Amino acid sequence: MKALRGAWLGILVTLLSMLKVKGQSSILFNSSLYGPCTTASPCMSRQGAIIVGGFFSVHDSNNKSTCGDVRPGGGLQRLEAARWALENLPLVPTLALNTQTTIGYDLRDTCSTETILRDHALEFINTGSSCIHRGKPVSIVLGASSSGLTSALTNILTLFDLPHISYAASSDILSMSGDTTLFYRTVPTDQYQVSSVIALMEHFNWSYVSLVYSNDDYGQAANQDFIQRQRGAGNSSFRFCLAASIAVGVHAEDSTYHDALAELTRNEDTVWHRNATIVILFMSAKSSQRFLEVVQGSGVLQSRPMTFIVSDTLSGDVYSLRNLGDKALGILSVEPYFADDDHVKMFLDDFEARTFSAFPNTIGNWYTDYFKALFPNCTNFNSPPCRNHRVRDSKLYTPDSKVASTIRAAEVALTAIHETLRQTCVAPGFCSAARDSRPTGNVVDSTLLSKILPALNITNNKTRVAYDKSTRSFLDVAHPYRYVVKNVKRANSSVMQQSGRTVDFVEVGTWSREMGLRMTQPVRLGNGEALQKSICAEQCLDGYYRRLLTTDGDCCWSCVKCAPHHFARDNTVVSCVRCPSSMAANSRQTGCVDLVQEYIGYSNAVGGFTVALTVIGLVATLVVSAVFIKNMTTPLVVASSRELSTCLLIGILFSYLLVFPFFLPPSPAACGIRRVGLGFTLSLSLSALLVKTNRISRIFNRRSGAGRPKYISPASQLVFTGCFVLVEVILLCVWLILQPPTPFLKVETANSKLLLVCKFSSSFGLSISLAYNIILLLLCTYYGVKTRKIPENFNEAKYINFSTYTICAVSFAFIPAFATVREDIKPTMLILPHILNMTCMLAFLFVPKAYIIVFHPEKNVRSTARRKSKDYGRKYQMRHTSRKRQSNNSTGSPADSDVAQPLPRSAQTDILDECGNKDMLDSGVVFFLQTNLTPMPPSPFKNTNELEVCR
Repeated sequence: MKALRGAWLGILVTLLSMLKVKGQSSILFNSSLYGPCTTASPCMSRQGAIIVGGFFSVHDSNNKSTCGDVRPGGGLQRLEAARWALENLPLVPTLALNTQTTIGYDLRDTCSTETILRDHALEFINTGSSCIHRGKPVSIVLGASSSGLTSALTNILTLFDLPHISYAASSDILSMSGDTTLFYRTVPTDQYQVSSVIALMEHFNWSYVSLVYSNDDYGQAANQDFIQRQRGAGNSSFRFCLAASIAVGVHAEDSTYHDALAELTRNEDTVWHRNATIVILFMSAKSSQRFLEVVQGSGVLQSRPMTFIVSDTLSGDVYSLRNLGDKALGILSVEPYFADDDHVKMFLDDFEARTFSAFPNTIGNWYTDYFKALFPNCTNFNSPPCRNHRVRDSKLYTPDSKVASTIRAAEVALTAIHETLRQTCVAPGFCSAARDSRPTGNVVDSTLLSKILPALNITNNKTRVAYDKSTRSFLDVAHPYRYVVKNVKRANSSVMQQSGRTVDFVEVGTWSREMGLRMTQPVRLGNGEALQKSICAEQCLDGYYRRLLTTDGDCCWSCVKCAPHHFARDNTVVSCVRCPSSMAANSRQTGCVDLVQEYIGYSNAVGGFTVALTVIGLVATLVVSAVFIKNMTTPLVVASSRELSTCLLIGILFSYLLVFPFFLPPSPAACGIRRVGLGFTLSLSLSALLVKTNRISRIFNRRSGAGRPKYISPASQLVFTGCFVLVEVILLCVWLILQPPTPFLKVETANSKLLLVCKFSSSFGLSISLAYNIILLLLCTYYGVKTRKIPENFNEAKYINFSTYTICAVSFAFIPAFATVREDIKPTMLILPHILNMTCMLAFLFVPKAYIIVFHPEKNVRSTARRKSKDYGRKYQMRHTSRKRQSNNSTGSPADSDVAQPLPRSAQTDILDECGNKDMLDSGVVFFLQTNLTPMPPSPFKNTNELEVCR
């Protein structure tokens, strides 16, 4: 089967070669597209028994298929490193001694172009190498110089089972190629490079960044990795967002870079997008260089500062920054770390000390172009002073970061060949058991190499290299996934200044999978400024949560204050949490604290005012009561209906005393007193006032000739008052039975208080109780209006009206206030209007009488009442005569108004009823009516001039 397969492969290669020779339409095999490479030898070679192939990007590409200028930043250094390793590594003489086998090489320039790479790859698998002598195809290949080129190379070499080891391909996509491919590499995969970049972002809190990547395996894999990481993949807790993710073609035109920059700076008026000041570049060195030059030429950095993080393709490449000047300052880069190696040091010492004449003449064009790039002012390197220029003398030269991985790739290839021959062949030399079934030539069997390579364990004087199957990489065991962080700063060493270099990549830190990021130097811009922030939004303050503004990440938000009684655990949450009912948010709203149990006291201003008013009113009530008790038998007190006045004073006194239970700690007893006391004292006062106004109205507003009013005795008035109060007592008892008075804890959200309150402030029973008292109040007002025109000397109508009007105004004004105030003020707003109403009663009904009794005792005598009664008698007589005249006129009877007539019995009764026994019509009237009008004696009046009722 193996021989049959080899035959088929030979036929396939022969057909492909015929197509190439005949120059058919396929551009894949057209050698005329080499460009400048065709003017010199297209390869660097050395004869040997076993040939090692290699692909290097000595030149850049002009387009997708032709070569451009030499790139001194990497390609030629890597090619020279491979050549040096294949000639000078200790394994070379070991192979010659132990296996009697010499190593040759065939190193090609791909010009960073996939087309040229494929063309060279087909020559490697042909019947022989076109660069040396036919019949000796390569056994193993080093390359290629990028992930995109290596992916294309893998697709070709896999068909022919030709193993290859890349010194620069780091794309994660290549790790998924499977076991059927013979692809290997000596660099870590980009997932760790992405991790190092994210660690750098986390260190500086750059949570909002932009990404520009090449549209090939290298850039696409990195872009996918960044997208997955921002969505929470990976072990890092750091969250970031991509403001923009822009793909650029591998061989893009300048217009493409301008379009990418326009996309990067779009929506300049949007704060979110403008805040993304960090731009990550995952492209080839040439693409990164060209993009940075476009950014500098556009002038956008004047209005919008940006800091660039470049990947390992540009890291350390000062030559690519030559056109940027000071604009390159501040650029950050990451590149794989390689431990100090004697082989690397030996090569660099040799390479950097070379002059132009030290390089081989056979490929002079490559080195001529290389030196022209390093020393642009030189034209002839065969004459002084250019002849004496060493590589290290150029200000554009920096050691390439992939030199170490290139030497390691050559070492792995040589070790694999050595181990295959040593383990397969019994006698020294290239035995048939180790030979592949190719038409001709000494080609090591790929099957044997594929078994040997994963098992290699290479140890030299400082490092030990082993194979990692998951990434298909040969890595340093001590530092398998370690990267160096560099910052472009001004050159400050004497060597750099002597060479004329103004900027350089300076190591500022390292990252490893095990240790994380460790910064050893500060990262600064060239002008001394600190690096910019790159965040979409500032952190929220304590007590605020994030309201996300975008749907593709959690980087852009606005800060919203938590609602009362809610808290934010930290300044990264997207919602607030409500505290338990027994707790409240602390002052910063970052957590909950236990509420201190409180009750309504005298601390607030309204409570203090209520208590002060209560004390004043209580003292005034006691003084007035003492005055009335001391002068109980005087005409003024007797005429004020002592029984009802006593009920009023009792109601007012208990109302003032009721204030104190409202400010005591709530308990079942205190809550019960509040319920019963409020309704009872208010109904007692209003009932007494209602009975008084009703009695006055019935006496003075009855029709002429009507009989004596019923139920106007003191006992009747007390019975009526008791009945009205009894209704309120029944309502209160039902309320107490249905809803027992119990205190409960109420959370006051606005003030974060845990209040101990009585459970009645908003109950239905309170509404019913107050509604009944409002009915009593409205009836008092009604009768007060009806008696408003009765002369002041016979009744208290004016003062009663003042009281009822004021009580109505105060009560109805406090209803909306009670419904809208905080819970801790509601009890105060319930008792305060009650105290104000009682104060009005005291002021209007009792204070004037107490003032006369104390300060004008001369008015508290019977003669004053008698004189006022005479005046009212005259008025009544005139009113009665006027009615009689109107009656006579209507019937045609003769008028005898000039003749004094005696008052009729009914009129006498009216006057007696209205005059009263002592003074201003109250209990004296009742007493007089009871003792003098039953039965009615003959009229004591001879005429109106002799009216003296109150003797």
